[in-house]
Amino acid sequence: MKVKDILSISLKDLTSRKLILVIVIFGLIVGISSTVIVISQSQGMVKSIESIYAFLRPNVIIVYPNEGSFTSQQVSILSSLKYVKCAYPAINGTVYLKLNGQNYRAYLLGIDNLSIILSYTLLSGVSNLGEGIYVPVNFYVPVSNNLVLQIEGKNTITTFVSGVINVSGTIFERFGKISYSIPVTTLYIYSSLTLAEKVFNTSNYSFIVIVTEGSQYDSLVIKEIENIYNVTVYSPGVYASEIASQYTYFSVYLYGIVVVGFLTSVITNFAGLVITFNKKIREIGIMLALGMTRRGVSVVYLLQAVIIGIVGGFLGILIGLYITNQIILLKISYTPIIYVNQLLEILGVSVLISIVGGIYPVIRILRLNPVEAIRVT
Repeated sequence: MKVKDILSISLKDLTSRKLILVIVIFGLIVGISSTVIVISQSQGMVKSIESIYAFLRPNVIIVYPNEGSFTSQQVSILSSLKYVKCAYPAINGTVYLKLNGQNYRAYLLGIDNLSIILSYTLLSGVSNLGEGIYVPVNFYVPVSNNLVLQIEGKNTITTFVSGVINVSGTIFERFGKISYSIPVTTLYIYSSLTLAEKVFNTSNYSFIVIVTEGSQYDSLVIKEIENIYNVTVYSPGVYASEIASQYTYFSVYLYGIVVVGFLTSVITNFAGLVITFNKKIREIGIMLALGMTRRGVSVVYLLQAVIIGIVGGFLGILIGLYITNQIILLKISYTPIIYVNQLLEILGVSVLISIVGGIYPVIRILRLNPVEAIRVT
């Protein structure tokens, strides 16, 4: 039998049982679309977690005084604690800038190791802050040693822009529990600790960033600090681990949905093809009696399974991508990710599921007695 004839018989047989065909394809759509959604969501969450860990150091601890501020002596004591590698005091507060006759309200953060709490790219200027300040790229101020800024805190001083930076993330933005330390303002500027001390005319500190010798020591250091001072301590690494754990549980839940979807697809596909085979068994017996080989009949059913797999898989992928796009519009905290090669693999799985569902009819055909099949009513 020619390939054209086999294809014609397969398509004609499929279109003759529309209800069963729709049910089988719907089962595949459920399994395939849920797979697309779960894979895209899981990969998006993993990417989000990786971006958090790429910025947050798991051995960083941030300490806030519950009352007042920190002194230099307290910083020294915290620096000398066991398992503490170093401590960076910081000063922050609202300032007012005067630039070319224009006034700007800004928020100044002064620390000697800016990269410990800020992820940024230096677009222009020098890597050493010195007595200058870093401004964000959206401030539209060029780097210049001759540019005079009047900063009004408790003191009025003259400084310059030593660099323009593009900020991609801060510890404070990542974790809402400590976001109150930086109020919402139109402009953030950054300086060395020395310059911040001059601006605010103080030698006391708003908070302290502590780097431990390893994340395994974080809990010990936190406990020791809380025993000494009345403070609030945050560990970004601990929060990132909690988020990762929550995402892991959520991913397991999502993959559970995929398993259920696949089982639904397999069972629906198997049941649909078996029902069709039982209804067509007399016709199959007639075809065998008229000289059509068992192999030819088997190929017809396998081809039907492949066609169902391709159609159901393609529609399932389209629906899965559509739902994924709708999820993106909800402005979730991560971006779902799925790749073209994964979509092709999912389509292959859809075809494989259909073939598995069509194996039973093929086995029955190979064992079928034409005479007995014709007698079936």
